[in-house]
Amino acid sequence: MTHLAEKTKQLQHIFRTSSRYCYTLAYVPLLIFIVYVILLQFFRVHIDFGDDLVFGAVLHNRNFIEYVMSRYNSWTSRVLIEAVLVNVLLLTSFLFKILNGAMMVLLWFGFNRLFNPKNDLKINYLLTFMLMLYPINVMGEAGWAATTLNYLWVLALGLASMIPIKMIIKEQPVKWWYYLLAIPCLLYAANSEQMALILTGFLVVLAIYEFIDKKKIHAGIMLYLIVSVSMLVFHLQAPGNARRLLWEIGARFPDFDSLSLIDKTTLGIYRVGEIWFGALNGMLVVLLGLIALAIFQKREEIVAKGLAIALLVLAVMVPKLQLFYLDYGFLHYEALSGGDIIPFLNLYRLKYFACIAVTLFALGAILYILYRIFEERYEYGFVAIIFSAGVLSRFMMAFSPTIFTSGSRTAFFLEMSLIPIAMILLGKLKELRPLSRSIV
Repeated sequence: MTHLAEKTKQLQHIFRTSSRYCYTLAYVPLLIFIVYVILLQFFRVHIDFGDDLVFGAVLHNRNFIEYVMSRYNSWTSRVLIEAVLVNVLLLTSFLFKILNGAMMVLLWFGFNRLFNPKNDLKINYLLTFMLMLYPINVMGEAGWAATTLNYLWVLALGLASMIPIKMIIKEQPVKWWYYLLAIPCLLYAANSEQMALILTGFLVVLAIYEFIDKKKIHAGIMLYLIVSVSMLVFHLQAPGNARRLLWEIGARFPDFDSLSLIDKTTLGIYRVGEIWFGALNGMLVVLLGLIALAIFQKREEIVAKGLAIALLVLAVMVPKLQLFYLDYGFLHYEALSGGDIIPFLNLYRLKYFACIAVTLFALGAILYILYRIFEERYEYGFVAIIFSAGVLSRFMMAFSPTIFTSGSRTAFFLEMSLIPIAMILLGKLKELRPLSRSIV
């Protein structure tokens, strides 16, 4: 009996040691990502050009409150983001790089905490790999600080703010100081119009589901919903947004007012497809590869398997055909058109219909295959919401006169939405049998 007890203790010790080792090992991908972030910040990121110079100088001879109020009344509702931006740019370049690197690490942790509950090593490697696949130079298009604070910081803080919501969904207790930390993050994130729309849409769906399932809505969800809806109303009511819209139509896209709803819808779909198929998109290829692996674990599903193969072929071959060119050659085509953009683009020619057809096929096929992969409808619903939110964040740019001049940076949320779907899929692969045993 004593011998058996000793053996049991030894096994328990080995299990605890191996568990701690595996838990520690799971953060090796984070260490790799941190090295990447350090190299990026100190050898690529600079705040000495573009919008960074403009925002860095605004407080030299101006009162901070006066500046914020002026921007709200004349230009933008992103007053929280700009308030942080103009003060961050008063710091040294070194301190900015430290803060920016910390936000990139927070982005990694946000994805990890929300979409990798078991802290799985392979999923963490996938997370690191996909973040490193993102074409980070896009964040320097208009100035590193101006762009990262409006997109990367927004997403990082938005994900961090959602951790209490996940705890509520999992019916875990949420301490009051969690909200104290999360609400400022939520306010900053929702001060971006794209993120405000994403957060509001998600929280509305969550509140409806909560009410149907439990006949009540958790106070924490209601608090988040009130904050996000309030910020969305704030964007809609800001006088500066209306004034900026008029200026940008005249300065950047004079033909904008001539676009019909069908024209804008066409451009919106086109701009989604352009990010996926305008050039080889490594993040999309990884996601489609995981989708193919997952659906091939299922018996039958001949149609879904054929669609998965077709999607991979499209993702690799369409960029070679150069069907989508607006974002990658816009300045060239703008120069050729002599400033009269819309007649030159000719939204109704055959090439556009081909682009729209490819994009709609990809959207429909991805949603259909995901539906066949996830047997639990709530799982599919969650993945479909993430996917749709990413697509809509890019599509909505068709209703802005900066649809062209804002470049690829406005597709940041679309690109990042591929990551949690890939993480969830890799977790799903571990449940599927038998082939996935040899893969994951």
